[in-house]
Amino acid sequence: CTGCKIFTSLFGVGGCLPNSYAERVIRLTELAPDITSAILEGKQPHSLQLKDLIKGQSFPINWEDQRVALGFSS
Repeated sequence: CTGCKIFTSLFGVGGCLPNSYAERVIRLTELAPDITSAILEGKQPHSLQLKDLIKGQSFPINWEDQRVALGFSS
């Protein structure tokens, strides 16, 4: 489809997602494992919302820097 990437091999299903959305979602795999777990369990800081990360909120690649930037360190 126009403006899409096929992710059959990645997700195991046929179909396509808009480039920008798929890239933003895949980028979430760069989050520190404890941050990912906290988000999935709903235990992230109130200021951090998954929708903001999907919309493109930037975050550092270094896990310790992520914890500071996203409000996980005290």
